[in-house]
Amino acid sequence: MALVSGHREKTEKYAAEYNFPAKNIYSYSNYDDIAANKDIDAVYIALPSSMHAEYTIRAAIADKHVLCEKPMATSLRGSQSMINACRAANRKLMMLIAANTNQPTCVPSS
Repeated sequence: MALVSGHREKTEKYAAEYNFPAKNIYSYSNYDDIAANKDIDAVYIALPSSMHAEYTIRAAIADKHVLCEKPMATSLRGSQSMINACRAANRKLMMLIAANTNQPTCVPSS
């Protein structure tokens, strides 16, 4: 698992609280370095909706599976680009949909 945030202080706080390895902490500026970290199999995209497509595509290029919160993207083109990138990389693209019970539900794309 990796932590990615634009706020280093917040990330370090969570890392210390959950005994998280420092090598798995990333910022937006070094997010693509995640590709070299073989301890990370998947990423969870919990960013603003306008950033979903970009970071999902970058994760697929980094050879990581993706769990993304809904909405998938802000446009049909963005959504299709996410699907295409994950298919091309042979990575799973999953959408997280919160049900009425507040329990997350995963919907695989394949």
